[in-house]
Amino acid sequence: MVTIEAEQPGVMQRLDYTLTVNDTKLVYLPFTKTQQGLLSAL
Repeated sequence: MVTIEAEQPGVMQRLDYTLTVNDTKLVYLPFTKTQQGLLSAL
């Protein structure tokens, strides 16, 4: 939505925002390398 509005002249002159990180997680998705490419190991 921001990109669409920002492309129009005179619509969005300034954007202020705050980013707060409340939690962090590490997601590990295992893959194996095959001749056809990467294959999900799940």
